[in-house]
Amino acid sequence: MAYEEAKVLLEAQNLSVSFRGIVALHNYRLNLRSGELIGIIGPNGAGKTTLFNVLTGVVPASNGQVLLEGRDISRLSPDAIRRAGIARTFQNIRLFRRLSVMDNMRISAQLDQHPGLLTTLARLHGFTTSERARDARVLEVLHLLGLTAYRETRADSLPYGLQRRLEIAMATVAQPKVLLLDEPAAGMNPAEVETLMHLIAQLHAELNLTVMLIEHNMRMVMGMCQRIQVLHYGELIADGTPAAVQNDPRVLEAYLGVSDSAFLSYKNVEA
Repeated sequence: MAYEEAKVLLEAQNLSVSFRGIVALHNYRLNLRSGELIGIIGPNGAGKTTLFNVLTGVVPASNGQVLLEGRDISRLSPDAIRRAGIARTFQNIRLFRRLSVMDNMRISAQLDQHPGLLTTLARLHGFTTSERARDARVLEVLHLLGLTAYRETRADSLPYGLQRRLEIAMATVAQPKVLLLDEPAAGMNPAEVETLMHLIAQLHAELNLTVMLIEHNMRMVMGMCQRIQVLHYGELIADGTPAAVQNDPRVLEAYLGVSDSAFLSYKNVEA
């Protein structure tokens, strides 16, 4: 089934966020369908990370609602939203740096599990069975992201690009309904970006993940995303296919005057 025909999984209805009178997000709207891969772009300060923070409960909305499969999750805690099915990465990598790759993954995979104390202490059959299932899932995700060979390596010993991959793997192993990636290619060289594009596309296809991607690398966004939304000063100014967004006068105007604009550079290269 094409994503255009799939059910709406995540909805945002007129979301607004204000900080001490400063509007960071204004009347944002979203209908995200199951299996969709959507990009969120905009100049610095446009409200992109604020959007992710609202969707994951880190920042409360001043107005509006967030619905996951029709359920209002607007007032839930970040932990409850994660358990409901929304996982994310961050601009600044967040890992258990002194633990191995495998242990980082195990912790992330187990965050949503709550075995009873007696079961855990006695290591009963049901608990050990769930541990095996968890480790099998961990190894599958590590394989998809090319991290199997590093499973016993300490997280802080990994090169930067592999640390980024590990953070994505940790979010993915939680089996989310929606995966939010906040600038996953930040700080990567072109070769690393190419590899990351391939791996995210593979995750999206093989695990049927629904993905929202914030990214400044326009080659990555335009090359991967089925749909793109553009934010500017907290306002949603465009929502459409990559081709439509690239030629939208409001988008071009939003990027004009931005120093070293990645979007304009991408347009110039493609022209």
